Parts: sequence; C-alpha cells; structure tokens
Amino acid sequence: MHGRTSKPGRRQANGVSASSPVPPQTRVAAPHELGGTAVYLVSDAATYTVGSTLTVDGGWTAA
Repeated sequence: MHGRTSKPGRRQANGVSASSPVPPQTRVAAPHELGGTAVYLVSDAATYTVGSTLTVDGGWTAA
C-alpha cells in the first residue's frame, strides 16, 4: 500500500510539511481506518456493490 510519508522541508504552523500535499483532515490515515473499507467489501453488505470506486483518502479528492 502506498501512502504519504513525511519529508524534510519547510513546516507550516501546524507542523505539517509545506512541500508535500496533506489531506483536508491534516493527517495520514491509520491502518485501522482503512481496514473498515476492506471489511465492507468482503461482507454480505457489499453484495450489490458492483463497478464502483471507493475512495478512502480523508476527503483529499473532494477538496
């Protein structure tokens, strides 16, 4: 799995690197936050989920 990593560089007031994009939640997701999507996709609740892209990115693509 690919993800954002911290890079050396300028820091903003909130401590986030100004040289790398940050999702609107201003933090990187923890593995357990992504796991819920995988659990859903293999559950019976997803039997009618076909041909969809589920984006789990903390709102980054909506920004």
